[in-house]
Amino acid sequence: MDRPPGLREGGEGGCRMTAITVIVPVYNAAAHLAEALDSVRAQTFQDWECLCVDDGSTDSSLEILRRFAADDARFRVVSQRNAGPSAARNQGLRLAESPWFLFMDADDVFHPDAFRTLMDVADRTDSDVVTAGATRDPEALSCVGSVSVHDDPVRRMATDRGWRGEPWARLMRTRTFADIRFVLRYHEDVGWLTEAMTRSRREAVLDAPLYYYRPTANGFSSRPDYDAALPDLWRYQAKVCPALKPRLGEIAYARWKRHRDELSAADIDLLRRDGVISYDRLSLSKRIRLFIHLALERIRK
Repeated sequence: MDRPPGLREGGEGGCRMTAITVIVPVYNAAAHLAEALDSVRAQTFQDWECLCVDDGSTDSSLEILRRFAADDARFRVVSQRNAGPSAARNQGLRLAESPWFLFMDADDVFHPDAFRTLMDVADRTDSDVVTAGATRDPEALSCVGSVSVHDDPVRRMATDRGWRGEPWARLMRTRTFADIRFVLRYHEDVGWLTEAMTRSRREAVLDAPLYYYRPTANGFSSRPDYDAALPDLWRYQAKVCPALKPRLGEIAYARWKRHRDELSAADIDLLRRDGVISYDRLSLSKRIRLFIHLALERIRK
């Protein structure tokens, strides 16, 4: 049987590097894992390896991974004790050897032409990152869309209110980003991508929905302390990318306005005094509102 293109040959000194490493952290994902991996195997661009890091699953996920690896040697399986998605992604980054890598969640799906389309955009634009569109409707997957090129990715991150902080559905240059580590317990993906964008020389954005993101009811984002960890994320973002502080001020204000039971005016004021956020992009009326609520909170105490 012919070897699939990109399959690494065995034997010392006989390795052939594949173009893309797909990094998939896996934890108790048996319900949709095969569908996700099938979408990788079905790619029209076949010069890839899929590095699956099983994070101590207790369901049949590891059996599914081993079955795929037995059928197609482009699937590599690494097992570790449960340590969370950050540790699983970090392990994938340590082991990635291809010039490019992609993150994929274990219950999501790529359009069959996703890898080919992303590589084509990367070649045409000489970008360090190619960001694809994502959809929550599997029927809406498409490789048709327009491309915009940004020579200042930090500025786009700091000014574009539609900026998406998830690392998946992005083709990324390994030599530029693979040594960055996920360090936060919650919102670790946004923190990692924020740091990555500070290194990016150029980002191409393709608005075609190449990636189906499956919402889950039992993920980290459903935990009660997930939202409470937002200030920790903002502190990390301000540390790695100070240019974000005015945008973080807008985000913190919007969060305070909607959830004052979780985030007080005093919390916002402390973030400002600590240099985590800035009020530079807040209107005078919003600043006055914060000042009034801060005074009221102090009176109540």
